[in-house]
Amino acid sequence: MTKRFHIIVGDGCSNCRICARICPKGNIDLSGEKPAIGDDCLFCLGCVHHCKENVFTINNEKNSEERYSNPHIKVSEIIKSNNML
Repeated sequence: MTKRFHIIVGDGCSNCRICARICPKGNIDLSGEKPAIGDDCLFCLGCVHHCKENVFTINNEKNSEERYSNPHIKVSEIIKSNNML
């Protein structure tokens, strides 16, 4: 993450685990009440864009309700590619 921008984890996590599975660095800890992002974040925003509950936001974000998902790439494909590393 950068000094200017960082990901904020709010309340309302449904424990679907997509954020942890989509993180290419395995940098999201789900052992607490809500997901915790570690220090090895690539700022790929996979957790932000694919969270079903929108608990992840970026500080200074203009429209936190808008999330982009490439219609040609499935979440399962991202997770599968992460497991190939």
